[in-house]
Amino acid sequence: MSFNYSPKIVTNGLVFYTDPFNFKSRDRSLGLTGGTITDLTSSYGFEGDFLNGGPQISDDYKYMTFDGTDDRILFPATSVESLQIQQPFYRYKPKTFTLSAWVKSGSTGAGVMFWGGGNDYFLKIPALTSTTYTEGVYTGIVGENWSATTPTQASKDLPLSFEITVDSGGTITKAVAETVAGGSFPDNEQVIVRISGDTIGGTTPADDAYFLWRSATSSQNRWGLQIFSTYSMFISDSIDKGGFNTDRVGNEPNEWNLITVLDEGQVVSGSRKCYVNGVLVNSSPVAPSLPSFFNGTQMNPGTSNSGQVNIGYGSSSSFGVSLDGSLGPCMMYDRALTPSEVLQNYNALKSRFGL
Repeated sequence: MSFNYSPKIVTNGLVFYTDPFNFKSRDRSLGLTGGTITDLTSSYGFEGDFLNGGPQISDDYKYMTFDGTDDRILFPATSVESLQIQQPFYRYKPKTFTLSAWVKSGSTGAGVMFWGGGNDYFLKIPALTSTTYTEGVYTGIVGENWSATTPTQASKDLPLSFEITVDSGGTITKAVAETVAGGSFPDNEQVIVRISGDTIGGTTPADDAYFLWRSATSSQNRWGLQIFSTYSMFISDSIDKGGFNTDRVGNEPNEWNLITVLDEGQVVSGSRKCYVNGVLVNSSPVAPSLPSFFNGTQMNPGTSNSGQVNIGYGSSSSFGVSLDGSLGPCMMYDRALTPSEVLQNYNALKSRFGL
């Protein structure tokens, strides 16, 4: 992955990056309000719309200020399938990730810096069976509503087809609905769904796969980096949601600070971390209070509600708060950055904010 911009932030695993100071991210011929901002990692023009007249771009183009009422940026700005690139934070939340943004301390009140989510139907992974399959993305896969323990659910509908992804190691990493049938859907985890093995790179019946059925809820399927009296990282598997909080007052040495939170995707102490200006200030609890592990959220266009990314708004009734304050560059990675990489990102941009 290569980017034609500087300074040299870490680009390995970078899947979302907006920067109003960069010509390629924002057209300076436009006014300081309205218009769009472009994700610099996308070759498809993945754009976010400035909604409700804001936010306001600073005169020097270094940051954006949100009014705390209704300003926000919504990605994607278009519903064209070719522009809805298959990447984390739009189609799905990876198990390991990093969220990072420059925040102006003091003026930033309650709100959400960026949040991804959607309402979707999917099969819980890992599968109940452990068969290895042939690598690939399998589409148009039909699932059979099969359950020996809850036969009353057998008459309930399933989506018409699923998209199932198998990684290079033969493990199913994604099983999400492509199209949705009408009628009454099964209750969560009360139906076992059978996928014929020969449709996902195996044989049948020896390699048939069995999954627990899941359906997302709008209020739970929201996650990201949130600002109140704390810096909070909320993570979700579409059904359950958990938080990881870091005190703000004791961890804001400057007017502008780079806040970075990450999840290493392991049920071990310290797997979730918060950095301020490249310095580790908080990590998840030690045993026995280990952080719970969440599968990646599954989101596809064409289901009940495609996933979207917001900057400045929580995008849900449960998190319907707007950011009151200023943001600089916003970054998302599909992996957990190392301590040296977090520090590299801070050093790359700190001079812009007088540090």
